[in-house]
Amino acid sequence: MSNITSSAIDLNENNINRDIKYFGVDSLSFIKLLVEIELNFGFEFDYEDLVSSTITVSDLLSVIESNIAGD
Repeated sequence: MSNITSSAIDLNENNINRDIKYFGVDSLSFIKLLVEIELNFGFEFDYEDLVSSTITVSDLLSVIESNIAGD
C-alpha cells in the first residue's frame, strides 16, 4: 500500500470538503492514490472527470461510491 493511503490523515466532517492539497497530496501522490484506489476497488477512474483545480475528499468518495454501485 502506498504511503499516502496508509498514512494517517485527519478526516472529519469539517474538512472532507477541503481540496486534497490541504492533506499534502501533490500531483504525483494524487495519481498514486488513484491507482491504489483502482486496484483496491476494481474500477478505473475517468481521469478527465478528475482534471480540476480542486478535488475534495468528498469528490473522490462520490466517484468511488458511484463506481461501486455500478452507476
